[in-house]
Amino acid sequence: MKVKFNLAPDVPNKNGTIYPREELKKAIEKYNNEDVKTGRALGLNHQPTEYVFPLSDASFKVKNIEFSESENYYVADIEILPTPKGKELEGILKKIDEGDYRIVTYSMGTVENGVIKDMQIVSVGIEPKENCA
Repeated sequence: MKVKFNLAPDVPNKNGTIYPREELKKAIEKYNNEDVKTGRALGLNHQPTEYVFPLSDASFKVKNIEFSESENYYVADIEILPTPKGKELEGILKKIDEGDYRIVTYSMGTVENGVIKDMQIVSVGIEPKENCA
């Protein structure tokens, strides 16, 4: 299943923060190489608020992240896990259009004048797009 990331390069989000293309690319590539490719990129049914979370809360696994030039968004290929939270997510997604959800990140970095720098993705979740910043 493919799900868009909430972050679009060079476009202010609802909070007015801008994620420069190169900064976002660097953070996604690092997350892709260090967590996705090693199988550690697990996600929650909500926006993460902690660096770590109990494995029992994991609902999906990020299998790959690619940039869609045509949409100016990163897109994640996810696999819903056979966990209680995964079954919950699967039930939710059956009832609505998958395009109404976005991958959200719990990230670290510095914001200067509304622009993020030194971004590092720590964990991910999935949220209805109207809840996203």
